[in-house]
Amino acid sequence: MENVISTKKTVQEFLEQYQSEVYETTIDFQNYSIPISLFISFFDLTNPEFNNLCSNHNITTINDIPKEHFIYAACEFIKTQKILETFNIPQNMIIRYQELLTQQKIDFEALNQYLTTSDTLHKKIAINDNLRAKILSEIPQNISILEKLIYIYIKMCKLFTYDDEYIAAKNQEFIFEKHKDLNYISKITPENNRIVCFEFNIIYAKLLEELGIHFKSNYKDADTEAYGLNHVKLKYRVKKFIIQADSVTSILRGDLVKSKLNEPLIGLKCINKNLTTQQEFQNIVTKVYERIIEQEKKQGVYQETLPELLKEYNELTTNKKEISNSEKIEILTTKLNNAKLVGIDAISYTVQLIEILFQQAELNRNIAATLIGNYSPNHPEKNAETEMILTCNETDINTAEWQNIYYYVNSKNQIMQVSKEFLIEKFQNKEFDYLEEQDRIPGL
Repeated sequence: MENVISTKKTVQEFLEQYQSEVYETTIDFQNYSIPISLFISFFDLTNPEFNNLCSNHNITTINDIPKEHFIYAACEFIKTQKILETFNIPQNMIIRYQELLTQQKIDFEALNQYLTTSDTLHKKIAINDNLRAKILSEIPQNISILEKLIYIYIKMCKLFTYDDEYIAAKNQEFIFEKHKDLNYISKITPENNRIVCFEFNIIYAKLLEELGIHFKSNYKDADTEAYGLNHVKLKYRVKKFIIQADSVTSILRGDLVKSKLNEPLIGLKCINKNLTTQQEFQNIVTKVYERIIEQEKKQGVYQETLPELLKEYNELTTNKKEISNSEKIEILTTKLNNAKLVGIDAISYTVQLIEILFQQAELNRNIAATLIGNYSPNHPEKNAETEMILTCNETDINTAEWQNIYYYVNSKNQIMQVSKEFLIEKFQNKEFDYLEEQDRIPGL
């Protein structure tokens, strides 16, 4: 095997080149001139010294420079000057450098990120005064800026609901165009609260800007501000936390629904690599969430959570098969009526209630939930609505379809038994239609 001769320079040559040099850098608008000899000494510490310096929270500076800034600069020096590619650096120093880049030993990942905002569209919108007041009016005094941003996100999720008309619109282009119009933002109010993802995003972005927070919206499959065309989420930074906000990770399972059911949020998260930082952020979210829930309890608007409902149901029966399908539908109807949810929130709640009331084998065989578009809507101000048909069968919805019982869950959150003929007529008259080609109501 042919010997491969290294062309890298020696450690001695590295020291001769850099020992007396100074590294110039800017970190979060702070200019530094750091002797490279200090970086060399840092990487040459003993293991106990190195580990203590990184992990000890009581040590806040290195050579009178904020610790995170110094370590960031040291790593940037190695990266920008291509030190590892040019010199035969000792393996233990390489390991330390690579270990620092994982951000687990010390978290400096947020430095020099989100120092400016390149987004522009949020500057073109106006937020309705009543909407702004509804979102901001109950923010507790003396909370941190991070807690305030979390509070605003949760309050927005609880206030807004995903527009079921938009989902059912299909070829009704004028419905899409309404939501693509930046001027429509000013018409969104606490009452006219049906929105889609890019409207939530731009309203949150506007509020971030007003609080002095820089951010970047990320439009799916687009490097530009493709407002109204694709899904969008945004990222921003508060001190060491890099945060991603996406209220519609899923239409039926995203935070617009989860927040109303007081379930753990999934769309607001810390995306730092450091696991301790992630947990610290989650603890802050939990703290703010609990404060909002306490506010709701005092106001008498607290919504029963699904775990609480499951506990209640388990106390009702230790064997779900003891309750007939019709009895489960009655429970479903009562819970849905008491929840006071509307539109997509009500549909999502219904789906999750079904998953609680029916065992997995029953979900495969005895019940099916099918979303449909209603093009003769119950609400005169809407041109289309997203609704649901439940198909129940004590035997099997597919092999004994003549026994199927159909329930219509309309946009007014009413669950009513309907005949197969009723549904066939609605589809034939184009009043009902499937939202997706693959959707089908069993037995129809």
